[in-house]
Amino acid sequence: MGFLDHSTNNIIIDAVLTDYGRSLLAQGSGDFVISSFSLSDDEVDYGMITKFGRTVGKEKITKNTPIFEAQTKGSAAMKHRMITLPNPSITRIPTITFVDNGDETTGIIALERDAAGTGFLTKLVSLQQRVGNNSVLNPDGLTDSLFTVYVNSRFLGIAGKEPMSEEPMTRVSAYTINGPAGQTGTAFSFTLVAKTITTETYTQFGVSNASGGTTITTPVTVVGNQTGLRKDFKVTLSSQ
Repeated sequence: MGFLDHSTNNIIIDAVLTDYGRSLLAQGSGDFVISSFSLSDDEVDYGMITKFGRTVGKEKITKNTPIFEAQTKGSAAMKHRMITLPNPSITRIPTITFVDNGDETTGIIALERDAAGTGFLTKLVSLQQRVGNNSVLNPDGLTDSLFTVYVNSRFLGIAGKEPMSEEPMTRVSAYTINGPAGQTGTAFSFTLVAKTITTETYTQFGVSNASGGTTITTPVTVVGNQTGLRKDFKVTLSSQ
């Protein structure tokens, strides 16, 4: 959904189904029911408030922010979901972080090649939803029990999981992962598996590396289904 025009007193709302939603509706089985919705503030530059103060900054955001059109691609829509805080006095919102601090520092995970050099080893990715450290509880209503992981199916999959959906043009697949239980920020994990990558694929999507081979860098996104909290990182796959 998007606002097409807010330059006058007339606000035009454009609501569309995503490609995945359209495919469900086209099945005609009667199972397609819209039971909930989310909102996002992808367009908003909150730096306006820092620069001009809360009163003037909010006014500039309202009057000057260009509004995106509604997106039919689920992977491109709603990058930063809005959340409803159950307690208005909450001052710290949980984040999704790597359990391995090394991965957190670089934000890049390199899939290593196997001993034969013909493929890649799998990689266990451990994440944690928490405030500060393990001793701080997540606020009520801000802990997810399910997460959606988005990967490019040209290069990656998730071991033991079938994709919930896939965008046919971008090849972005969505997988559902069980999250932590309770408020303590218990770690959750999933295992990345590399797809078979041909020489042509390396040529098309990769860049030359210091080892004389080619490296493909592909993004992975983890989103909390309840809160919309988001974690982005990169995965690299090298031909040698």
